[in-house]
Amino acid sequence: MSEIVYPAAVIGLRGAMKTQGEFRLPITEPLKQILEEQREWQHAVPTCNKEYVFLKVSDPSQPFSKRTLDKLIKRHMPENAIKGITHDGTVKGSAGAFNTICRKFLKTNIIVLLRCKGLSRSEVREISALCMHHKIDRDPMAEHYDFSDEILQEEMALKRIGFQAHAESILENAALLRRKL
Repeated sequence: MSEIVYPAAVIGLRGAMKTQGEFRLPITEPLKQILEEQREWQHAVPTCNKEYVFLKVSDPSQPFSKRTLDKLIKRHMPENAIKGITHDGTVKGSAGAFNTICRKFLKTNIIVLLRCKGLSRSEVREISALCMHHKIDRDPMAEHYDFSDEILQEEMALKRIGFQAHAESILENAALLRRKL
């Protein structure tokens, strides 16, 4: 288990991502541990839904609700957690508070962490854009004739750098919070 693949759109069906293109998400070691723990739990509970990774605590036959995450975030988020200008869209984005806040945190955190590690502004902008599945090609026809990444796998390597730095910083901050308690 090294990556999660969101498939591209096919004729008649929309893709999972806004861009309608395939998105490959690297799995960091902490995420791999969480996914394996969930799989072990699912195998131990015969009545649970095997289609979803995360299940509703009160009814394991149902998927964990995205709305539940939104409520938890709104209720327990520290006051200074959101950086930048705050407005209604900051807390209630089109995909929900949880997704909006996670995206903002991911993008900002990756840029700050990798700049502190000495990467250039353009390098960290490219890596953060790849991690967010944002288009970065200035050549609109590149997707039709440039297949070099299938050979070199550079995008996945860059995403791994970004997601690894992000995961490590979250775990370090969680450990600091645990020590304070």
